[in-house]
Parts: sequence; C-alpha cells; structure tokens
Amino acid sequence: MAKTAFDKLAAASALVLLAPLLLAIAAAVWLEDGGPVLARQTRIGRRGRPFHRYAFRTVAADSGRRTQTGAW
Repeated sequence: MAKTAFDKLAAASALVLLAPLLLAIAAAVWLEDGGPVLARQTRIGRRGRPFHRYAFRTVAADSGRRTQTGAW
C-alpha cells in the first residue's frame, strides 16, 4: 500500500513539474501546422487486450497513414 501511494504521489508531482514543458511542446506542434497535437495508436497489451497510446505528433498531420505492418 505504501508503494502504491508513493507511486501516485511521484506521478502527480512529475506531472505538475513537467506541465509547463508539456504545454510548450503542445503549442509548438500546433503552431507548426495547426493539426492535432496528439497522435493515437492502438497497441496490444497484457493478456492480449488492446489499449490506446497517446504521444505528441512528430510527423505532418496530412502525411498519410500507416498500415498494420508499418508500410506506407
């Protein structure tokens, strides 16, 4: 129980400390071409259950979509 409490406190503290940096990155991505800031990917997780992974977009919004195999 103590480890869980520590993990949650550490994660919340890191989020508060990194919030200005994350906002600056989001603004830079949005100002670059006005597209969406986050990209969503579906991954397979524990016990084969799919989950969504969100990350800052690193390619142009209109650059095309990848197939399941990663080919363009």
